[in-house]
Amino acid sequence: MFKQFKAWAENLTGERMGSLRDDKGGEYMSREFEAFCIDHGIQRQHTVRNRPQQNGIAERANRTIEEGIIFMLYKSGMPPSFWGEAMASFIHVSNRVTSSSLQGATSYEAFYGSKPDLSHLHVWGCTAYILIQKDKQPLGSLGAHMEKCIFIEYPQGYKGWKFYNPLTKQVLISECADFNVHFFMYQKHSAPQLQPTRPESLLESPTPPVHLPTTLDSVLDDCDDLELSQQPVHGEGGSTVSDQSSVHHEMPPSTYLLLPPPSASPPALASPPSTPLIAPAPPTPPARPHSVH
Repeated sequence: MFKQFKAWAENLTGERMGSLRDDKGGEYMSREFEAFCIDHGIQRQHTVRNRPQQNGIAERANRTIEEGIIFMLYKSGMPPSFWGEAMASFIHVSNRVTSSSLQGATSYEAFYGSKPDLSHLHVWGCTAYILIQKDKQPLGSLGAHMEKCIFIEYPQGYKGWKFYNPLTKQVLISECADFNVHFFMYQKHSAPQLQPTRPESLLESPTPPVHLPTTLDSVLDDCDDLELSQQPVHGEGGSTVSDQSSVHHEMPPSTYLLLPPPSASPPALASPPSTPLIAPAPPTPPARPHSVH
């Protein structure tokens, strides 16, 4: 694998590998590996035993990748057996994210010399419906044209994505150049339940009482047709009055409703009246004579 990586990196960048730092693991200390580095002029650098901080950049990258894999598997609900696909997808996205060590540039831009394309990125582990090609449809044109899969990786060497079908247990690669792949990303939102509130001014100030005139003379002078509802109306002092008839003319003084003054306290009632107070109907007015000119 090291030979393959060396040939791939030098071919793309045009640079030659000069040094290699490791922790003296068994995969780096064989005689064949040592001879290969000597033949290609690669300088060897080893860290002291149990001192991973001497290679802090690589060790920190390993921890970041491990934490990313754990989060991706937990968030998507995928089993741990997909840790390899999760790691490859995490590194694929991380190389296209800006880094402070590169002054706001991405690792992809520093390596390839061009800005990356982010239009193909999607949420790892999301549900995707893949178009079934005609030669693979079980029932022909009458069968299902889509199959429900899970997005798991960005495969190298393909202009597409890798998916996993949980029903058939198969892995397939499909591309969306003609919109054959449709992604549906499900996200859970937990918004707090907001209770309707009123302004403090409304909470502090009570509802103003309804003031009724001492007599109905002023009302009769302003309105020709006054209808009182059957619901009791609260006036000053807590008295109630209701009327279901229409008042058109002046009422006799005996039917006036006198309310106590604001300063007086309302009398205590033993029990509310069983029937509302109804003012008597006014007498029929005499017909006015017509004047003849």
